[in-house]
Amino acid sequence: MAGILLGRNGAILLGKQTAEGTKQTTLINKVFQTSGDSGIGPQADFNAPTLNDGSLAPNAPVIGQARSEGSLQILQSANGLGTLLEALMLANATSAQYHAGLWNILAATQYTVGTALTSFVSNSQPKDKLQNSTFITGGTITGVNAAKLKFTFDGSPTIDTTKTSQLVVKGFDQAVSADGTRKRPATEVIPLVAGDLSTPFFSNNYFSEITSVTVEGLTGGSNPTIKIEGDGSAYYKHVIESGETRQFYTMEAILGGSSGVPNTFMDVQVGQGGFTIGDYNEFNLSLQGGAFFLRENVRGNTSPTDFSAYTRPSANVATGWGTVLYLNDKFYRCGEAGFDINHNFGQDENPFARDAYVPAGIQTDKREVTVNARINLEKGDDFDFDQYAWGRDLKIMISSASMDFGAANALMNVEFPNCRLTQFPMPGSFPAGQLSQQLAASAYRDGTTKEVKITIVNTETGAQFG
Repeated sequence: MAGILLGRNGAILLGKQTAEGTKQTTLINKVFQTSGDSGIGPQADFNAPTLNDGSLAPNAPVIGQARSEGSLQILQSANGLGTLLEALMLANATSAQYHAGLWNILAATQYTVGTALTSFVSNSQPKDKLQNSTFITGGTITGVNAAKLKFTFDGSPTIDTTKTSQLVVKGFDQAVSADGTRKRPATEVIPLVAGDLSTPFFSNNYFSEITSVTVEGLTGGSNPTIKIEGDGSAYYKHVIESGETRQFYTMEAILGGSSGVPNTFMDVQVGQGGFTIGDYNEFNLSLQGGAFFLRENVRGNTSPTDFSAYTRPSANVATGWGTVLYLNDKFYRCGEAGFDINHNFGQDENPFARDAYVPAGIQTDKREVTVNARINLEKGDDFDFDQYAWGRDLKIMISSASMDFGAANALMNVEFPNCRLTQFPMPGSFPAGQLSQQLAASAYRDGTTKEVKITIVNTETGAQFG
């Protein structure tokens, strides 16, 4: 690809245009860090009319077209996917508050110093734990997400200065695999000071399940009690389906970081690309664009837009932890899974076009959506060949929890309602033991049902999913 190689030090800022041909100077508050062979650059096809003898026609204008094209490789946490998914899937996301995230475990329960409290009853779940939203059944998201804990003392206890005053909280943090079978134990020791006994205070960790809380080093009071509840964080559900809403973006590509060289491209759209859930959420996007403004930011200045205050993806994320793939109702653990989408756009090749940008790519064929996954089998007969393999229609869903250490996790479901497998394990072709096998499928429309539907639950409020 000719053009500007951004590589690992490049940064992308995007603004969604109101219309084709209208540069957007208000940017989305996200910095997308590029990696690999990312780059975008100008492409120009210009010529001047000549006479029959080969000489230049008098006063002849230069005719042709300028455009831009390139590819991006971007690693992203589940908080921050919305913009890229909208561009890839030609659709606008919808967002709504999903659950208040508030749960009471113990409401003013009397405690004994040094004795662990273990009788936890959630207001929303009649169990001894908080139901984490990464438990999934039937393709829907149920339960409440992980939360910090809020503690409130009553009954006027005091600090015992001869002992260590603290709370010891044991349970599991937000790292729960998407099939609910793997959990990571967590213990947090919270030192207590006098101010904590009169005002609420919070844990640092996010917990999805609590097994015990022990109060240590307090004394006195009149039947003192402790109330334990969630921090009340709001969670939001974001839904996006593959569509036909043309997405045009103004893109500022910055080479060399915040003090580097800006280049601005207008009418950028994704012609084809892929989204993979593995060790990271990875986008590989093939871009088509129109007018370009070299060594300029989106406002026409020579210095790059200051993105120091823009939100960056967290570096403390284990994205693909506990990813599973469902074939109808049976699930398999995944090494990685994802999809590729090709909108089959063509280019306007009119040599006499005098526009400064290429008009919208024309869709020259049907959209193609392919699903790819590497599943783990415990033994050869784990895969039901007769049910799935032989030209049967089936539903595929990829489910993954994006775990941020020290923050609320995010859940993502990627659904393909109508599929047929094109690659699958063959019977008797592998020995016993845990086996990594490749699956591939083609996804189709069916009436009003689209090829791909993605649902994300996190704490971000906007349709950009954070």
